[in-house]
Amino acid sequence: MKDSLVQEFMERLNNQLPSLKEHERLFNSIYSLVEKNESDKHTKKFLKKKLKELSELAEVNTEEVIMNLSLKQIKRKELLLEKFQAEDGYEAIAKVVGAMNRQYNPKDTDYSRYLDLRVQLLDYCAKNRKEMKGLAELSYIARRYRAYVLAGEMEKYQIDLSKEEKDLHILVETLNPENQNIERDKASRLSEYCKIAQYLQKKVSLYEEKGRIELLGAYQRFLKDYDDSSSMKMMWIETTNRYLCSKKPTLAEQTQAAQSLRKPVRGRLNETERNKPEIHRF
Repeated sequence: MKDSLVQEFMERLNNQLPSLKEHERLFNSIYSLVEKNESDKHTKKFLKKKLKELSELAEVNTEEVIMNLSLKQIKRKELLLEKFQAEDGYEAIAKVVGAMNRQYNPKDTDYSRYLDLRVQLLDYCAKNRKEMKGLAELSYIARRYRAYVLAGEMEKYQIDLSKEEKDLHILVETLNPENQNIERDKASRLSEYCKIAQYLQKKVSLYEEKGRIELLGAYQRFLKDYDDSSSMKMMWIETTNRYLCSKKPTLAEQTQAAQSLRKPVRGRLNETERNKPEIHRF
């Protein structure tokens, strides 16, 4: 029993360390832009402190996944989230790093453009993980009420959004100067940056207002209207589950929907760009 717990702990740790290291590299890269483009030493000091606090928040996020936080850590996390006016660590990091990137990144080199895409991806990930968290919560509650069709739908969406996020990571990494083919000319690299930047912006816009998944957005708005009432929550879930049961999409409809969601990001990006004029300014 003890060995299995240790093994589980190590697996969680190994899964989270790459993400933590990735955040640290990003913070360092963003601060290098501040150092280069900000002349006021007090502003530099202030922004460096902000990034240090974000680093602390990222560490707490990692520890929370691996183990239970201490009371001191919980209070510190709450204090930092309140300071950054964010609901979770992902949102806080995306907001602060995004603001610094907009102000200090001139996007005039391959690396600075790649860094810009990394920051845009961070914004997407913050919104996507919030959506996936909502899907997981609704799926859990639906199973408690034996609304298994609704729960299954929410779980399918989680899988699709998780895959999309991984695909977007891979797409952005194609513009990492360390991974690029040096034979590609500057114009083609710039064109590719513009295409990916547009695509990320389009993805981020899907989370605005009503949220990415229509059914989850409808559920969350319903709860606000009825002040999270347990009886109304149960009624909504049971009614929606019955509707989904009666809807019974055909096999062709299910296949088409799955192909639309699970189509590789690169394929969707190319389709989108064929219908758009090329961007010359950004």
